[in-house]
Amino acid sequence: MRLSDRDIHAHLQDSSFIVVAPRDEYPFDPYTQVQPCSVDLRLDNRFIKFKENVTRMDVKDLGRVWDFLEVFHVPDREPLTIPPQGVLFGQIYEQLRIPPDVSGKIVGRSRIARLGLAIHATGDFINPEFEGSMPLQIINHNNIPITIYPYMTICQLLLVKLSSMPLVPYPLRSENPYHREQDAGPSELHKDPAL
Repeated sequence: MRLSDRDIHAHLQDSSFIVVAPRDEYPFDPYTQVQPCSVDLRLDNRFIKFKENVTRMDVKDLGRVWDFLEVFHVPDREPLTIPPQGVLFGQIYEQLRIPPDVSGKIVGRSRIARLGLAIHATGDFINPEFEGSMPLQIINHNNIPITIYPYMTICQLLLVKLSSMPLVPYPLRSENPYHREQDAGPSELHKDPAL
């Protein structure tokens, strides 16, 4: 069962679900950001991209993934242009805490999709009791560059009530590298025992 705005506001009131804007200049506004059955989330100003000289990536090399990546910040209200067919890794501006009896899903917004931009095409699921900032993949499917801006509303959070409480809560799972990340990091796939 997907949570309605009534349910979302109730969770915001009892603090089991928190959406926190990390800086005062862009506070979270439940009256404009909570939609009929979703929460609008904004784009942060921190981004990650592959370095220009990277021509190949092997998932077994992810132990040294920072050798292939660069982090950069875009100043307030400054443009960021994504080249044609370009991929950029960002994150939501808001920090989340998901209730223990709810799961979440990040989805793009129609107004962004209509520009040919895909937001969070994979890895959009959020476990109950997750805390932190969700990463975003931003893909420009156009043959022209598209310019975006930090703090614009870029995606929405859907919340789904679980049929029962999990046997092992997400924070107690041993293989849990992304819990409480304030700055969304790269993949930890190289730690998979199958590799």
